[in-house]
Amino acid sequence: MDTRFSKYAAFFGRPPDYIREPQPGAPSISVGRFPPRPCGFFRRLMTPVHDRVVYMTHGMSSRPMNVPANVAKLYPARIELIAICEGAYLDAHNGQDYVSACLQVLACLPSSTDIFYGPMHTATLEEPFGPDPQMIAFFFALPDGVEMRRLCSCTPAAELVVSVMPITSSERAYALEHGSDKLIDLFEKHSVPNLFDPFRKAVL
Repeated sequence: MDTRFSKYAAFFGRPPDYIREPQPGAPSISVGRFPPRPCGFFRRLMTPVHDRVVYMTHGMSSRPMNVPANVAKLYPARIELIAICEGAYLDAHNGQDYVSACLQVLACLPSSTDIFYGPMHTATLEEPFGPDPQMIAFFFALPDGVEMRRLCSCTPAAELVVSVMPITSSERAYALEHGSDKLIDLFEKHSVPNLFDPFRKAVL
């Protein structure tokens, strides 16, 4: 098994079935995709998010983000990204796995800009990345169903693993105007789970 993802495989209880390699000229950040693993009742207790497809970046935490000093106690400078999905989402035209592509782009951005990510933050790629042209932005939170300290120990140097959820441009605008907590209230009202779901219905 690829040694980059061997600790992740031990944590999630299954090996990756796809690895997106670093892109030429970009930071050395790869993304592993871990398929669902059917398991019995007792094994489920030891297999985090066993019924979902899980994507994990590897290498983002090797380089700290430029977190301003006034919020450094709130937002760790070294993180990795995770996306939890109902399935693997592939581009209908070229077969590319666009969840891994999105995570890789997001993970590389802090290396070339002054941006940083943390829970309750949003970001945008300014262009559609999946089947819904409204989905051009992302919401960052904490993943459900994982033991954070143990997962961080599987990364190169992460102090936190942050989940990524696609949102629409109008949802991001609402979060910027009213606060991310209000957007979460809307998600809870409409029973929107913390998943990377490019097909979900927008709440705004």
